[in-house]
Amino acid sequence: MMRLLAKNNRIAKRYKLIHKVGSGSFGEVWQATDKLEGNVAKIVKIINKYVGGSGPRDILYDNEIEFFKYCHDAPNIPTLFHHFSHVGFNVLVMSEEGQNLREVAKRSPGSFSLNNLIRIAYQIGSTLCFIHDKSFIHRDLKAENVLVSLKNKVCKMVLIDFGNAVRFKDVNGNELPEFNDGFDYTHCTHKSINVLLGISHTQNDDWASLVYLLLEMHGVTWGSRTGEMFMNKVEFEANPTEILVDKMLWIHKMYQDSVELNMGRENNKQIMDNLAKARENFDCESDIVFEMVGGAVKII
Repeated sequence: MMRLLAKNNRIAKRYKLIHKVGSGSFGEVWQATDKLEGNVAKIVKIINKYVGGSGPRDILYDNEIEFFKYCHDAPNIPTLFHHFSHVGFNVLVMSEEGQNLREVAKRSPGSFSLNNLIRIAYQIGSTLCFIHDKSFIHRDLKAENVLVSLKNKVCKMVLIDFGNAVRFKDVNGNELPEFNDGFDYTHCTHKSINVLLGISHTQNDDWASLVYLLLEMHGVTWGSRTGEMFMNKVEFEANPTEILVDKMLWIHKMYQDSVELNMGRENNKQIMDNLAKARENFDCESDIVFEMVGGAVKII
């Protein structure tokens, strides 16, 4: 069936596959054009269906549908246009937003400016606040899952990939049992210390992942080996000044809040309020500063 996923082939006689954006064990992501809407560019995410009944890959699809049902109006996420099954695949059709932050960062050697880091933190943090208020945890926040969208000359951080997103409360507001998928996350640099230790994801861990993302954009690396990565994160928690100058300690404050606060609407808001004070007389909601290099965004 994967032979159907080739350049210029059409999905459901409508979406023409143009360029493969990414792939993994879940399936593939393609840039496509929509025949019924004047060949407007869209993103088509094709998830392999589990053969023989429901299974992990179907859960990824179901999680995305559930998320968009309740969080479709969240700030800085893609628009989900359609979802359907097609000859052995589950298909999601979404708005095209841009390159992921990891790729964009390669055009900005060293690190982003302090002001842009604060702006990026505030944009992604606003999305986390919204989805947490809707009782969802993202569980996979990393640079590859943040797209840099440029529309009307304004640069935005767009959070994607909600296949791992889960509820921590049901639709009636009742607490749900902790969700543990049994995966080994010890090799994942974007995961919190608790998750590396096998503890189930919480809202706090989304915030910790945002902190790690910001530090990476500041030039921090955690190491390639599991033990080294873990110890470097423990060291950061204990001695932030080893890698952060004074004007960057707001990142550690965000991390402390993510570890210490019992997350709820007010405490999510507290993190954002503290972030708004990260730099005196600075508007963290101001536009991200960038330039175009060879037709691509470069964050300064």
